[in-house]
Amino acid sequence: MRVEGGKSRKKLKRFLSGKLFFIGCLIVNLSVAGSLAGIFGYLFHSEEASATVLDIEILSNMQTTNNSQTTPTSRWLPTISNQPVNFTISGEGLANASVNLTGNKYGVLVIPSQLSGKVKPNGNAQVDTNVTVDLDKVALLKPTFDALSRLISLINDIKGGALSLVGVDFDLTAVNKQLDLLNSLENFGHTTYSATTVGNDRLIYLNMDEGLGTILAKDLSQILVNLNTAVQNLKVTVTNPLLGTATALTINTVLNLVKPALNTAITALLPALGLGGAAVQQLADASVLGQTTINLPTFVSGPGSITGNLDAKFVGTVIKSTLLNIDLLSTANAVSYIYFAGETFLLENTLLPSSLNFGAHPIQTKLDETFTATQGGVSTGPNTTGTVRIMDTRSTAKNWQVKVSQIQEWMNSSSSINSSVLKIYGGALTTDYSAGNVRSISGSMIELQNGTQQEVLAVSGTTASGTTNLDLSKFDLFVPKNTKKQSGAYQTKLVWTITESP
Repeated sequence: MRVEGGKSRKKLKRFLSGKLFFIGCLIVNLSVAGSLAGIFGYLFHSEEASATVLDIEILSNMQTTNNSQTTPTSRWLPTISNQPVNFTISGEGLANASVNLTGNKYGVLVIPSQLSGKVKPNGNAQVDTNVTVDLDKVALLKPTFDALSRLISLINDIKGGALSLVGVDFDLTAVNKQLDLLNSLENFGHTTYSATTVGNDRLIYLNMDEGLGTILAKDLSQILVNLNTAVQNLKVTVTNPLLGTATALTINTVLNLVKPALNTAITALLPALGLGGAAVQQLADASVLGQTTINLPTFVSGPGSITGNLDAKFVGTVIKSTLLNIDLLSTANAVSYIYFAGETFLLENTLLPSSLNFGAHPIQTKLDETFTATQGGVSTGPNTTGTVRIMDTRSTAKNWQVKVSQIQEWMNSSSSINSSVLKIYGGALTTDYSAGNVRSISGSMIELQNGTQQEVLAVSGTTASGTTNLDLSKFDLFVPKNTKKQSGAYQTKLVWTITESP
């Protein structure tokens, strides 16, 4: 197969021939084996069935995950701040996905509206991808390929011309090596690179073309420099002066007529392959992504005060577009969640005793009496205990109190005991707050009578979240002497309340 000067060139091949009176005669052809689009259309035909939701997505089977380790049953507090979270966005190659698309290739993470302004980039993203590049779409390469095509046509003419190559050595090894490398650039393969992340309130993204174009341009630039050197050094050498001197002179004269054109084309192209050069973006735009994984590091803060659980949905994708439309990108189907717990402010009343049994005792009025509440009301039984537990995960300022009140007299069916005193003893205190922010009856005791209310536990002067536990180690009932009593079972009611002052 042959390529005419100035026409598209997709493959560069070498053909070795001739081993008679010279070391080697190499005929180099630029051949067209069908467009890359056609080849990839076949190789990735099965992927087209999994084309993604958005027309601008350029990968299939997209997935997004994160390493927060939150689940619907294991949630972060909504007040968490600047927690490092890595998001992974991955997908597979999709045939012809970007043929009719314009703009750059972007890796994108859409931030849920509930966390607007709460998610920030945490350094550069890492891209791991497999790349092919259609050099025919790089317009700035055309002059170089045209000059190279003319050189190859000349070599063909020399090979098939009237001059005998007996007595000369026409060694194209160095040229051939660079042509092979140029050919292999189209199937660039696996590469990894770092990409700068950019963030706003609802979006974190990376321009994948910047790093990709730079890598491709660097490799292409080195290949072309070495190819130019090899071509400029190319000449026919004499192996038999009697037979080859005139032939070598003629061929080298002709070669020297076409070498400058390639040198001029490559020299003019090299600045465009440098940092920020026009050919860098052309190479990136001509590249096609295969299997790709993006690791995107972030800092995540919680939404703040929320009353219910939040399943924060993040959307990741890889697109080619001139516009990053959040509303559109949010409809992609590669999602990942971070789970936040709604704020809680409650008294866990199940830890308080449901009843106090002070036992049965004979009636007497001469001595003061103190009875201790026990399990089953048996004097030898273990004391009845309880715990005041407050869970407060709110981020607001705190000024709350737990109080207990006796709301009626001790009464049986026909009489009451008005002078009795219920004593509640505070035990160990455990809390997430500083000592200066907590008041409690730990290590002390309060007394209740009909119509009275006492503070048991309080927290103030902090916005921190936390849990506080106050053990209630004993409940005593003091009945003074001379108290009138009648036979029967006496009862009263206690009410535990948690209130918050302004």
